[in-house]
Amino acid sequence: MIKRILVSAVLIASVLSFASIDIAKQYLDSFFNGKFPEAYELQNAEMKKAQPLSAMRNLRGQLQMQVGDFVQILNISEVPQGDLVSYIFASEFKAGIFDVIITLDADKKVAGFFIRPSTYVKPETESIMIETGNEVVDTYLKGFFSGEFENIFELQNEQVKASLTPEALSGAYANIVGVAGEFVEVLNLESSTNDGMISFVLTCRFANGIFDITVTLDSDEKVAGFYFRQSAYSERELPEYADPSAYTEQDITVGKEPYYLPAKLMVPNDLETYPLVIILQGSGTHDIDGTLGPNKPYRDIAVGLASKGIATLRYPKKYLVYPDKVDEIGTSAEAEYVDDALVVIEQMKSIPLFSGIYLAGHSMGGMVAPWIAEEAGVDGVIVLAGSPVKLAQISLDQNLDLAGDQMTEEQKAQTIEFFNQLLNGEIPEETELAPGLTAGYYYSLDRYFCMPVLEETELPVLIANAELDFQSPKHYFDVFVEELKDRPNITLKLFEGLNHLFMETDGKMKSIEEYSRPGYVSVELIDLIVEWVNELALD
Repeated sequence: MIKRILVSAVLIASVLSFASIDIAKQYLDSFFNGKFPEAYELQNAEMKKAQPLSAMRNLRGQLQMQVGDFVQILNISEVPQGDLVSYIFASEFKAGIFDVIITLDADKKVAGFFIRPSTYVKPETESIMIETGNEVVDTYLKGFFSGEFENIFELQNEQVKASLTPEALSGAYANIVGVAGEFVEVLNLESSTNDGMISFVLTCRFANGIFDITVTLDSDEKVAGFYFRQSAYSERELPEYADPSAYTEQDITVGKEPYYLPAKLMVPNDLETYPLVIILQGSGTHDIDGTLGPNKPYRDIAVGLASKGIATLRYPKKYLVYPDKVDEIGTSAEAEYVDDALVVIEQMKSIPLFSGIYLAGHSMGGMVAPWIAEEAGVDGVIVLAGSPVKLAQISLDQNLDLAGDQMTEEQKAQTIEFFNQLLNGEIPEETELAPGLTAGYYYSLDRYFCMPVLEETELPVLIANAELDFQSPKHYFDVFVEELKDRPNITLKLFEGLNHLFMETDGKMKSIEEYSRPGYVSVELIDLIVEWVNELALD
């Protein structure tokens, strides 16, 4: 029997960054929709004893009489409590607004469930300051953020009504508030017309960051599209090495049907031709800049290279652009990286301005970039903060490194046994290791593992790691050196005093909280890439 062990690999932490809140939402949904066996299985052992199935049914019946039917989630807040985390869902019931508090333990199991009257005040439509100049769009968005889902449903065309029912709109609102927090203000508004449709893109500040909302109207002034995504808009200053006068940034579209992707192409000014570096993102679902807290590492790399005569292209993953299509897209290395990268490279090859094309993969992107580069026939590949070991080994190392002190010897042995089985392909593909993450995802990444390619490729390769990177630690770089030191086409560089984002650090935190400290990608990395690319251009 296979034991389920929580995967806490920090390299894929951003993939799972919303796993805890998703579990809490799932528990809330299961409980209030009478799916008691599902809710029961989400509880830890203590909760299962305190609240067996019969008790859950009785509690739901009592709440039904006291607060009435559950209507919708209005607001979500997170309260960390040591190893525990509580999610407070300010929720509308027939009898009023109540807080549903769900506490998860360190294993992401429900350890507490409590309901109380809420102090949350549902905003009035008039208090939502949205003015686009179009009455339909204003009414739709104000209604959406005020929870008037039945009313705004009627503003949609028939095709959108089929998918965005009032219930679906309520769920979308809960997801948006869970990720972005409360709506604050509109920062920027753009509109465009295409084939008789007009799209309004509102760049909005929310409590947790800046996001883009797109509302598209058809020729009958009915809502024909409604999209939400993290914004590439930045209020933060560029790094000192950026020279905006030296380049031009263009918004283009890459990829293929039905999942076209917005991209940003930066090209140097006053040059007839120039090399192009395509940036391949690391794990997780990030915006086009790779935003983590106040930091934008992919933007920094892009502007740094473009300021010094090298064009750059960056684009997000399909999961960010099409969050409602994740099940349809699937979770695999092909869906996440390979398919889009191969198409994008071919599209860039058709542009005669580029004197050479180089693929730069960061973190997990660096683990698959060599295979993609070899397959696509680019001019070189850059591996940034990559790893010479497979994801299962990374997961094992980080479980032991970050949580080993809290494990018993038996737990350590079980963890080692489990990940060794995963490394050897002995775990069934469909085995769920964490919400939304199966063994099959690991195996799909193994198919494109970088080391067999790096040991054989004739492509020029630049491998750069950071000394104080706890996600891809120094001893991983030592493996790169040991295995590849005799390959004349491979350049290896370790940067001192930098973290996984190639930003300065003291190395003390050893957690993703470190990325909440503002910083910029080191100019040393920018200079290294520029020097390496330019040397190849001279050969």
